[in-house]
Amino acid sequence: MKKLMKKIKFEGIDNWNRPVFKAKDSRERFGCIHELFDYDATEMDVLSKVNEEDLCYFGNSFNCEPMGTNPGKHIEIAPILNPNFWDCECESNYIHAKTQKSCEFCGAIRDEQPDSRQAEILARTN
Repeated sequence: MKKLMKKIKFEGIDNWNRPVFKAKDSRERFGCIHELFDYDATEMDVLSKVNEEDLCYFGNSFNCEPMGTNPGKHIEIAPILNPNFWDCECESNYIHAKTQKSCEFCGAIRDEQPDSRQAEILARTN
């Protein structure tokens, strides 16, 4: 029987400086015990150093002791998207406010493009 891919999203940094990810459809938490971060680390900071292969099963609460179980290839980190912005096809300056209907450079149309990643929006404004 084939296992379904479980989508997880970055939840934050726990009391032991470990990045924690929560399953979108359950209370399950996954995290990394090999890379530690400051409490104010962003999703972009974490994802630049951690991927699905670095994670282990933590349990069902945010600050729980890791179970250490390897989830295998059955989890996928889903980025946090912002519905107020969209991405065009340009290599740079590709984030646009939803009020802009198209990109004047690549011609991409807002309604045919994905929402922007929240971490990239924050990085652009800092």
